[in-house]
Amino acid sequence: MHSLGFHGGVHESVAPAEVACVLQGEGPAPEPGALEGSPHDERRVAADGESGIERARQDSAQAGVGVVEARYFTIDSLTLENGEKLEHLTLAYETYGALNEDKTNAILILHALSGDAHAAGVDAEHNNPGWWDSMIGPGRAFDTYKYFVICANVLGGCKGSTGPSSINPATGRHYALDFPIVTINDMADAQKRLIDHLGIDKLLTAVGGSM
Repeated sequence: MHSLGFHGGVHESVAPAEVACVLQGEGPAPEPGALEGSPHDERRVAADGESGIERARQDSAQAGVGVVEARYFTIDSLTLENGEKLEHLTLAYETYGALNEDKTNAILILHALSGDAHAAGVDAEHNNPGWWDSMIGPGRAFDTYKYFVICANVLGGCKGSTGPSSINPATGRHYALDFPIVTINDMADAQKRLIDHLGIDKLLTAVGGSM
């Protein structure tokens, strides 16, 4: 079994929305090119009482991560726990937020058995919200101002990732009942390959549902 590492460090960066928000308060317009931290911004935040930054955080939290699209990662070959091999398999996944320079702020979200990779935002193709949209986004529990959040459909999930409904490259037909039995270890192995592909050595944490 391949283990997923964890790292305690978090690098927090200031989001562009936080810079822009202090330029939207009452009073005269700032000089072109004014940035957060300038004397003008300090006066603006002080005059506002509750800072424009906090208001912008609240607005972003309501908006969520916006429109998202699934991505796809291909694994050339994966040996399963039972010794069988799957060739040219695909994992569907989504990401939210940005990976920091040290690559220490990545969180893996694990869906329940019948779930999928669409955990947050609005799906660009079907226009439906993610199944954990209330938890992932700016200012939410998994704050995408701070964290790089990943959710992948598990191996065998059939919702973008290779499973019984996929085409068997050896036969040109759907796997159907010929799809091999996969275990939680096999699913974790496939997701570890994705984490490696994203250049992440250690996850900050992994959080999920029933599996």
